[in-house]
Amino acid sequence: MMFKIIFTLVVAFFAWKLFSFVLRVQNKRDKDGEERLRDNEAKQDGVEDMIECPVCKTYTPRGSKPCGKEGCPFEN
Repeated sequence: MMFKIIFTLVVAFFAWKLFSFVLRVQNKRDKDGEERLRDNEAKQDGVEDMIECPVCKTYTPRGSKPCGKEGCPFEN
């Protein structure tokens, strides 16, 4: 009887350790993937931030053509 209890505890302990190891590996892969994605996005040429036009509520690149509505901040 005592052997069964000890055996069950040992199996549970190793299952818990295996689960912890798998989670650690998965988290590291996710973190590495996010860093690679961030690095790739930073290296892309021609990427520019968009700003919201307060008049027409659309997102356009800085210095784009005006939307034609009165008070458009993109008017030159």
